[in-house]
Order: sequence, then C-alpha cells, then structure tokens
Amino acid sequence: MGTFWIWLAICGLLTFFYFKQKWNVLLAIITAISYIGLSIYVLNYPPTNVVSGTILHQILILIFAGAGISMFIMWFRNRDRFIDENGKSELTEEQQEERRLASKSPMQMSENEYKAYLRSRRQRVR
Repeated sequence: MGTFWIWLAICGLLTFFYFKQKWNVLLAIITAISYIGLSIYVLNYPPTNVVSGTILHQILILIFAGAGISMFIMWFRNRDRFIDENGKSELTEEQQEERRLASKSPMQMSENEYKAYLRSRRQRVR
C-alpha cells in the first residue's frame, strides 16, 4: 500500500508543476506517463481493501488512465495561451499589439493601424 501512496504523491507533484508551467510539453508527457503507469500499477496491485475486479477497482483504473490522457490533451489546449495564474498576460506590449492587429481584418482598421500592420508585415519578411 505504501508504494501506491508514493506513486500517487509523485503524480500529484508532477500535476502541480504541470499547472504551474502549462506550456512545457516534456512535463505534460512525463505527467501523462506517470498517471498511465499508476493506472497499470493499480490494475496489477489493487489498493488495500479494494477487491480486484470490483466496480471501485475499475473506477480507480479509469480515473488514473483518464487523468493521464487529459494531461496531455490539456497541453494542446494551453500551448497558445500566454496568461499566468494571476490572469495577467505574459506577453510584452508590442506582442499584444501585434496579436490584436493580426486578429483584426484590414477593413476594420483605421488608416494608422493599417500602415502599422503593413510595416510589421514588411519587417517580418526581411
């Protein structure tokens, strides 16, 4: 039973660090593999007072396998978000302005915005 709790603590610690650095793909893969490994461990060695094959045993396996799969899927969802845990943007002012202008169509821009947009496009080509 001690191994199960140690494995669960390691998975929880990896999950904590994953949510602190949500754009790190290596951490997402390691966290996903650790949860899949935990589900395999629970499949072979059920926790104390859990009989192998019961509905509780199957639910534990599904929870840990689902957590492993969802950790990796959540990386795809979070990879383009640049907002920290406090809700503040991690982009610089210029990057925010560039993203705002890129999402706006040229027909919606004012004359000065359109000129800035053309300048930024010209600089990217060089």
